[in-house]
Amino acid sequence: MLKATNNDIEKVRRLAGHSNIATTSRYLKDSYSDLADAVEALPKF
Repeated sequence: MLKATNNDIEKVRRLAGHSNIATTSRYLKDSYSDLADAVEALPKF
């Protein structure tokens, strides 16, 4: 849902009806390609 809607985790938490953001974050799993993309997006020095 987070990726599909391009929202932040707080909005997803509210949509899911979770009272604590820790509950929402438990379901977030980054794929290897997500992590690789994040590294590639880092500024080059």
